[in-house]
Amino acid sequence: MPYDTRAGFPVHWNEFGVGPEPALMLHPALAHSGAWTRLAGGLADRLRVVAPDMPGHGLSGDWDRRSDYHDQMTAIAASFI
Repeated sequence: MPYDTRAGFPVHWNEFGVGPEPALMLHPALAHSGAWTRLAGGLADRLRVVAPDMPGHGLSGDWDRRSDYHDQMTAIAASFI
């Protein structure tokens, strides 16, 4: 279970699959990266998925409210590309 600072924020993420194509999966509100387990598992031979927990969700750090939530999550997502 990887955990590191991404875009200045403590982020946990899950990785799924061994396929040749990279993919980024962002969970909906009130969920966490584990929500993608079944879908990503079904695509494991085609995709290499990274699924981060959003701030305040799953095992990522609490959102500190110092920045706009959308901007923070966009920066976190971009750090995986």
